[in-house]
Amino acid sequence: MTGLTGLSRPIFIVCCPRSGTTLVQCILRASSHAFSLPETHFFSDILPSMRLSASEPVSSEQILATRDALEREGGLRLPADVWSALTTRAGARGVDIFLAVVDHFQPAP
Repeated sequence: MTGLTGLSRPIFIVCCPRSGTTLVQCILRASSHAFSLPETHFFSDILPSMRLSASEPVSSEQILATRDALEREGGLRLPADVWSALTTRAGARGVDIFLAVVDHFQPAP
């Protein structure tokens, strides 16, 4: 069995409300090999409210609207250079915004 440090991609744990995910989050947070983000409702509220899917390309304006929603909903604030890189990236998709958030908050190995 390999440890978490051998993983090259994050694992996401999602579930229905009131199903124990907060407890799982607390247990995982105790490990130095795991990290957790606040709830963002990114895929269930933010993208649908902009009438986007995760795989669709997004405009610069939609990226900035997503930034505002993430800051408002989840209290997630990223440096301006992260957002600048996304807005200038050709073909950025909705999921790329979420992955940039995860990459930014993921602890260094």
